[in-house]
Order: sequence, then structure tokens, then C-alpha cells
Amino acid sequence: MDNRSATPAHPLFAAKAIADAYTSLRAKAVAAIDALTSEVLATADLPQLRQRLVGAYRFDALRLAWDGCAASEADEGSSLRVLVPFTGAEGLFDMWPTRDAGKRPVGWVSEHRLVIVLSADRDQAHYDFDRRLGQLVRWGDGRPRRRNLDRCFSLSHP
Repeated sequence: MDNRSATPAHPLFAAKAIADAYTSLRAKAVAAIDALTSEVLATADLPQLRQRLVGAYRFDALRLAWDGCAASEADEGSSLRVLVPFTGAEGLFDMWPTRDAGKRPVGWVSEHRLVIVLSADRDQAHYDFDRRLGQLVRWGDGRPRRRNLDRCFSLSHP
């Protein structure tokens, strides 16, 4: 992966309304059910069929794994790149919730990790991280702790 922060940083949770995505998924699920023949419905293993349909037409919630974050220098040491692994539907980072939660956090997704670029200065990085953290809690999944950023720093700045 390129070590430059000039990569695709952009406001997260900005491209599409999640309500529109759910409406679209609901319509696709209904169409898939409508396409089932009465023979399939009469003879299929219904719990297995339900599981297959639910698996195909649902979003898995975002869960950021703050304890698994890691940091590395970027831009020849002028910034710090924090990688936060997550589970859930990657596309949710491009959708905004039904409520407006203020300014959107900036970052990007790469290989099922949220990428946040911060100042290389430790005090400024803590300030920036706390600000981004607040934005992520308002817009997406929360529950991070400051000690996790300290852990990220210890991984890259022993």
C-alpha cells in the first residue's frame, strides 16, 4: 500500500442516504421472494431459505475494533496513519444515517480497515484523534478509548 496520506481521504458517511439503501435492499428481497415458485415454498427447508435470503439482503453493522488499531508514519514522517480494523458492511462508510450528526469524519477504507491520517506531533495527534473519534461516535460505531491511541503510538514510536 502506498505510504502517502494524499490517498483518497474524503468525508465518510457522505455518498448515499442509508434509508435509500435499505429501501432498495427491501425491494430486492421482496422481488427475490416473489420470484420463488409455490413448489419451492412448499418443499424447501424454510429456515434455510430464510437464512439464505437474510444473508443476501442485509447490512452487517459497523463494528470498529479499536483495540486492534495500529499506527505508522506516513508522508516521510510528517503524519501518522492510524488503521482501525472493522467488521460489517464496508459500504456503510459511504452512507449517511437518517439523522444529521454534524461534520463528517475524514478518512478512507482500505482492506477492511478504516484509515485516519493525523499529525505526527503526539499532542496534536491526540487532539485530532479525539475530534475524529467524536465524529465517528456520532456518525458510526463508537466505544473507543484514548488508551488505544496511546497503544497505536507505542507500536510505531517505541
